[in-house]
This record gives sequence, C-alpha cells and structure tokens, in this order.
Amino acid sequence: MSMEHKAYLFDMIKYHTEIEKILDECCYEQNTSKAEKYINEHWKELCSPYTYEPLDEKWKNILVNHSLQEYCDILLTACYECEKDIGLGYNWDSVNESLKQLSFMDNIEKCVLGNTIVFHGTTIDPGAMGLGVVDIEEVSIIAEMLQQNRGKLDQMELPQNLLYTIEKEELEEAYDELIDIYKRAVKMGKGILFTF
Repeated sequence: MSMEHKAYLFDMIKYHTEIEKILDECCYEQNTSKAEKYINEHWKELCSPYTYEPLDEKWKNILVNHSLQEYCDILLTACYECEKDIGLGYNWDSVNESLKQLSFMDNIEKCVLGNTIVFHGTTIDPGAMGLGVVDIEEVSIIAEMLQQNRGKLDQMELPQNLLYTIEKEELEEAYDELIDIYKRAVKMGKGILFTF
C-alpha cells in the first residue's frame, strides 16, 4: 500500500473555536448528530475529502459508510483548502527517518506527521493511515529548528530500510520542502494538517 504524504495550511483558530468542540462531543457521545448539524448549516464552506469538490445540499450522497470518522473528515475541511496540498509525497519517510537521526527535539516525528488528535479515547484518523496537526505556537519553533539543523544532513548517511528509495540529493530537496511548508505556515499565521 502506497502512502503519499499530504500537508495543508490549517486554520487553527477556526479549529479551536468551532470544530474542536464538535469533534470532542461526537467522540464523547460516539454519535454523529452534532457533526451532521454543523455540516447541514455550513456545507457551502466544506468539501468532499474524497474528490476535494465543494459540498452541495445533497452532501450525504458522498458518504461511504456514515461513520464517525467520515463525518470528522468532512468537518476538518472547514479549516483547510482541500485542493492545496503542499505535502512531501513519497519522500516523507526518508525525511522522517533522517530527523530521527538528527534528534534535535522530543517527539521529532511530529515535524512530518503532526500531533495525533484524540478525544475520549477516539483517534481522529479517517483514512486509517495517519492524521496529525501542528498548532500555530509550535510551527515557528519547529521551522527554526529545522533550519538550524539543515547543515547536518551533509554529514549524515542515508537512512536504511526506507519505504521508498531515495538519493541523497532528493532527501535534501525533500527536507527543504518541509522547511518551506513550515515557513509558509508561519507567514500565513496557520497551523499545519498532515495526512496520507
């Protein structure tokens, strides 16, 4: 199974003021009614996580299994532009493994994968392949650390046992792309959503 890394500039303010509470309540109740109510009232601002097309009044027709995860997936689209993926594609694994070797911070994988979203024991992961966010406060810190440690890549060996084959030059380009994702988020005052 191929895992293509995707990243989106994420409106953390909207997430914290509108979406987070609904996700929390839905997970607590293990019920989709509050999510459905929000989607019915805001469908013009949301999109299909499958096709990236804007929703219409018959948005329920796109649902595959009517699960809590599927509703959460739609809710999250309130906070990012579905068609504006700026992720690392298939080079995410090499960057992630390289960061582990650099180990300049705790939980270093969050630089590439974000922080898991969990409410009441339910992990929000609609695609069951991983989803995480980096909040605004962390974005500038991580951006600075990534830049400060960029030079260390030159002395480092390529990581072993990668999911996808990569050359050293490609790794360096992918690392620079990750820095760019963070720089864009800092410039726009956004968080980041990572998914596959």
